[in-house]
Amino acid sequence: GSGSDQQFGILAGGMESMSNVPRYLAQSRSGMSLGHTRLIDGVIHDGLWDAYNDQHMGMCGEKCARDYRITREEQDSYAAESYRRAKEAW
Repeated sequence: GSGSDQQFGILAGGMESMSNVPRYLAQSRSGMSLGHTRLIDGVIHDGLWDAYNDQHMGMCGEKCARDYRITREEQDSYAAESYRRAKEAW
């Protein structure tokens, strides 16, 4: 540059609240007839569904654990340590 002290940065962030995700009424825009209808869980539909393999993300975790031989105890230990570190950093 011209010798001036310029700084440039990008900050990205976000948050989510899975407990506030609604259930969807898929037919509600075009109208629903008399009788029962289906509610779609927005958390699963938009957040926890693997669009590439058409399965729940929990199944992906089970597959990784099986393929890489990660025990439930190792997962729990890792989660507890991660929580401890986050709490310490806070």
